[in-house]
Amino acid sequence: MQISHFHSPAKNASYIERKYEQGIIKNALTNSLPAILVVHGRRRAGKTELIEQTLRGRSILKFEGIQNENQHYQIKRCLDQLSNYTGNKLYRELEYSKWYQFFDKLCEVLEGHRGELTLYFEEVQWLACYNTEFISELKYFWDNRLKNLSGLLLILCGSSPSFMINKVLRSKALYNRSLFEVPVKPFNIQQVKLFLGSKYSKEDVLEAFLTIGGIPEYLKYLKHGSSILTSLCQQSFTSAGFFVSEIERIFVSSLADKPAYRQIVNSIALNRYLTRAQISEKSATAEGGGLSDLLLDLEVCGFIEKYTPYSSAENGRIIRYAISDNYLQFYYKFIAPKLRDISKAKYDTCPVSALAMQSYRIYRGYAFERFCRDVEPKIANILGFSSVEYRCGAHFNRDTLSSGYQIDLVYERKDRVYTICEIKYQDTPVGISSFNEVKLKLEKFKPNKDFRVQLVLISAGPVDRKLAEGAYFDRIIGLEELLGD
Repeated sequence: MQISHFHSPAKNASYIERKYEQGIIKNALTNSLPAILVVHGRRRAGKTELIEQTLRGRSILKFEGIQNENQHYQIKRCLDQLSNYTGNKLYRELEYSKWYQFFDKLCEVLEGHRGELTLYFEEVQWLACYNTEFISELKYFWDNRLKNLSGLLLILCGSSPSFMINKVLRSKALYNRSLFEVPVKPFNIQQVKLFLGSKYSKEDVLEAFLTIGGIPEYLKYLKHGSSILTSLCQQSFTSAGFFVSEIERIFVSSLADKPAYRQIVNSIALNRYLTRAQISEKSATAEGGGLSDLLLDLEVCGFIEKYTPYSSAENGRIIRYAISDNYLQFYYKFIAPKLRDISKAKYDTCPVSALAMQSYRIYRGYAFERFCRDVEPKIANILGFSSVEYRCGAHFNRDTLSSGYQIDLVYERKDRVYTICEIKYQDTPVGISSFNEVKLKLEKFKPNKDFRVQLVLISAGPVDRKLAEGAYFDRIIGLEELLGD
């Protein structure tokens, strides 16, 4: 049976290139040997667009999993898609219940094709119904038939990173079989700036990034209104707002809607951070290997992060967990507490009224701190010591939520310098009081006497002229430098 029709993605003229990820895909195509490409990333991160825009010139057969359907239905859908590609209506009449039956029929079709071909399975976790049969059966057909097809590229793509890593990449079934991994992360701040376009200021770009992150699909919803803030409120506080219900789709697509994951995320979200023991207590999840696996899955998905004082071992005594996904941070802080009023359309006529501006300003400050820690290599480059070996991160002296102190970002450099960064995001000019705050922190920090201390202010907003011109901070980094290419 000949293939008479292929999946043909349309060209996206405004597509923002991902050079690193595209490089991995193109590397898999450098010779005619069959290869497997495993693509994974958070929901809405742009995996499909990356694959389809990069491989538009190839012959593609795409089979897509359907959410919340059983294996029999998934196979039936794949047979329907195969019927569309071949024009053979009899495939729609087949009643298969096992994946090996479908793969056998698929191989018959592929073996009749001449030339390069891309076999693309989308949302693999749904196709597999979160179990291993799909991958195990695919392994047999890869070993015995598919890997003999010259020019074949097999793509396995999914929006459940924990499933794709643990059940696909780490599966013995596909281990070391001409396999390439493509993790697709949200846009960085420079890509967000390109996506939003020149009509948006650097302040707009930062506000978009700090509230909903670098998710391309989310950013589309911020371009419809008169400003980033009004669009954000429209989609967050109206009864039909996209960001109101997106959280449900995230838990289903990435984590199979298991209650334990949601309980942990809910517990952490109600606080700036929690220790492992506090997570166990507040989420009613017993400590041990089970909790470790749950936390690791959430980390792999990019929903939470684990961090320690920069000077401690990664698995040291003082470990904190925090929500790392910007949208989830914003949802739990501002949307979740108002869900009842949102469902009653209380804010539909004036959604901006739902956002408590003082709380929002404080929230942006914490979000900006996290952002600066994430881009620490760029800050080191701006300050001119990127070639010097260093370790860095936040520094805090207690693992409780109510006491102690924290320095936002510390670089401990091999050239015997501590670069201490105070990070501020406020609408009013940053004044000399910020310098005094840092001095008090340094008294508790007690730096090594053999080290020199460099004080740096990183500000997303205005800086008081007296502070900027006086002998206070050794260096001040503004938004223009931080967001520059």
